[in-house]
Amino acid sequence: MSEREFRNSTAIVGIGYSRSAAAPGGFSKNSGVSVMTLAVRAVREACADAGISARDIDGAITYQLNDSVLAEEVLRAVDAREVRYAATLFGGGRYSSSTTMMMAEAVSHGIVRYGLVFRAMNGRSGVRVGQFGVGSKGNRVGGPEQFTSIYGLSGAAVMYAIQARRYLDVFGATDDDLGAWAVNGRRNAIANPRATMRSPITLEDHRNSRMIVDPYRLLDCCLETDVGVALIVATAAEARDLRKRPILI
Repeated sequence: MSEREFRNSTAIVGIGYSRSAAAPGGFSKNSGVSVMTLAVRAVREACADAGISARDIDGAITYQLNDSVLAEEVLRAVDAREVRYAATLFGGGRYSSSTTMMMAEAVSHGIVRYGLVFRAMNGRSGVRVGQFGVGSKGNRVGGPEQFTSIYGLSGAAVMYAIQARRYLDVFGATDDDLGAWAVNGRRNAIANPRATMRSPITLEDHRNSRMIVDPYRLLDCCLETDVGVALIVATAAEARDLRKRPILI
């Protein structure tokens, strides 16, 4: 399939969050429930948003850093009747878009009719970013991280600080350049009713925030939260008969 044929052939038809009475927006510092519960809540809301039954999902993909539940486990939990595709990737960051595109490809080729893309974790109260020592199954660190975590490379801020320091040195960027990025990010958050942080920050606030790992300060780092989020992907043709206006991919 060419890029021209693939473009706009699939769509996001539903989205859901792990809402509860304590966390109506889906995000919290302490969910009080298991990661599986967060995932299932998000999946059910996404299906309701799309106007389908969770049992109709026939494919799922997710990603994790030893902090979540497997795609096939969630498919069983929502009683999916016929599973044609299931994948759990190890990674973070760009994987939110990568997994969505992978599911869109599976849908466009007719492998999956209603594809689930989800991410769920107790990222604040449970396994926090950088805690490679103990994962969701109680396993010890393995893979390439076993050779880097012993030197303190155990989290996004630490690992990317090396690259950031190099960038600042080579291109002459400054701490205030990083600060401008953080200030703009908070400005965008304030415009988003779902965002957790609601107060504006200034360059002075950024300069006064404590150093985490050079050159990153506290206000350069993102929050860790407990949350589950899910998307439903279908073909553009299928989307026309569903509840919501689709977002074409």
